[in-house]
Amino acid sequence: MRVLEKENFEKLKDAGEGYIVITDKPTKTTKLHQVGCRYVDIKSFTTKVVENHEENGSYYWFKDKKDAVSETKADECLVCNG
Repeated sequence: MRVLEKENFEKLKDAGEGYIVITDKPTKTTKLHQVGCRYVDIKSFTTKVVENHEENGSYYWFKDKKDAVSETKADECLVCNG
């Protein structure tokens, strides 16, 4: 599920379940994070998705890690081990 609104992002963070995949076009990276990872924060989300209208990347939520990896080919975050 693509995350487009701050309210949805905050609900997902508060629930603490699932995985967030963050794509970054300038660096051509796709990272898988646990929802609670310190790199999954409202400031970064707001900049990338809300203010820049996903020009440089997007945020996606997945309930299942295997689905996230198979659909996005994301690399796991080295901090939270996705």
